Amino acid sequence: MAEAEAARELADAATVPTPEPVAIGEPGAGCPLPWSVRDTPAGVLRERFSDYDGAQPNDPVKAAQAILRAVDDDTSPLRLPLGPEAVTLIRRKLQRQLADLDSWETVSFDTRYPGA
Repeated sequence: MAEAEAARELADAATVPTPEPVAIGEPGAGCPLPWSVRDTPAGVLRERFSDYDGAQPNDPVKAAQAILRAVDDDTSPLRLPLGPEAVTLIRRKLQRQLADLDSWETVSFDTRYPGA
């Protein structure tokens, strides 16, 4: 079930067509990508990372500081969105989930035994 949810979330957030099944590979920096990975959406995205280095809208130093702050704070969230883009995507996802919950609430509640 988690895989299906993750695939749906990836498809919702992806800016390029996303094939199924979805697999995530994370080779280290400078690791050449084999042709089979280079041509996937993840490979294309990874190749673009070098183009954004130093030109990205969010500051990686500030992100690292936020992560360290979260590690030291007992009240930090389970998921720490970093940057306005992350906050916007998470808020959209939660709004969709709330809309689904609201529209199916009656069906969801109507699963009990009579009188329970």
